[in-house]
Amino acid sequence: MIALLLAFALNPAFGSAEGVPATALANYSITGFSRPCCNFGLDVIPQRMGLAGVIDPAETGSHIFARQPKGHDNVGIAYTCGGGFVDVSHLRDNADWSAHVYWNLSQWLGSGTDVLARREGGFSRRSVYFPNLSPAELAQLTEDDRAQIAVSIGYSMALLHEIATSFNIAVSAPASLVIYETSSAFSVEDAYSNLLGNILGVEAARDPRPYNQAMAGLIDNTLGNLGAQSASQTRDAYAQTRGTWWVRGMLAGFGSTLKRDFTYQGEVVPFLINDRPGCDGSVPQAIEVPGLLSNGRYAQDYYEVRGHIRGNLRRHLRSVGVEVQGNVITQRDYPRIIEGIKKKFVGKLGESILTP
Repeated sequence: MIALLLAFALNPAFGSAEGVPATALANYSITGFSRPCCNFGLDVIPQRMGLAGVIDPAETGSHIFARQPKGHDNVGIAYTCGGGFVDVSHLRDNADWSAHVYWNLSQWLGSGTDVLARREGGFSRRSVYFPNLSPAELAQLTEDDRAQIAVSIGYSMALLHEIATSFNIAVSAPASLVIYETSSAFSVEDAYSNLLGNILGVEAARDPRPYNQAMAGLIDNTLGNLGAQSASQTRDAYAQTRGTWWVRGMLAGFGSTLKRDFTYQGEVVPFLINDRPGCDGSVPQAIEVPGLLSNGRYAQDYYEVRGHIRGNLRRHLRSVGVEVQGNVITQRDYPRIIEGIKKKFVGKLGESILTP
């Protein structure tokens, strides 16, 4: 376990949104994708479109909340000795989501508020609902508990996106313009990069430094602690796993990504390449999806992710053996939905997709 990432108590119980434009904070919806992402592999067309590529850990640049205004928060994938492939675009976006949630928890938590998220293919509406709670119930929560709740919400929203991409319906666009999303659904780097971002975003939101400054430092320190390799070494890592973890082509398709991570609870253990040059003796640095809080309740008891499903998503869910009662799915439905998707993927690609 990476102690740095989970030691919320080391940070003060306050934070700073200094440097983040008020317009960005006011208009930023939960899970508002801001950065190009997120194809695993080095396929020709995605690279040319800015949807795939590598990043050198020495050139991550600054961090800009929600990329507003656009700047030089560089993105791409880096191979790390302790965290496997890390998608810095997913990391940055997930960080901003969870920071946004954390800053607003004081008004949202226990309020009965239904907070809108960005609309996405397959859903007519997405939101996070915060059930009504008494002041006495809220008083039981420590600041560390609130931090864990913010991380949990961010990760739950990321999983809702992965579910939609599993059926190639997350992006609403003409078919000719859509990269085959199933190639990136629950791909090998997603779970770790998403959760890592959620954790770092809340860390930065609790840091007394300006958020963007704190995030830039946390990204650089974390990649360093994970043993991030250079851009050329990451390309070599891709070459080393070509044909076993991914298949190169002009355009990614369902069978292009041969390793998938369906973790939705407990520890997220990164996939590491065996005998990776420069990583002798490295072990996976697991991180954990928030569960029990200090009061004995679960982080997920304090919110409900709501995805109002369209007919196309309902049909796709039926295809993996999941019948939805009503028109809404929540994080409580994830176990059966994700297990159904996992079964489908394994059936088509084989059991080998689940192991390094």
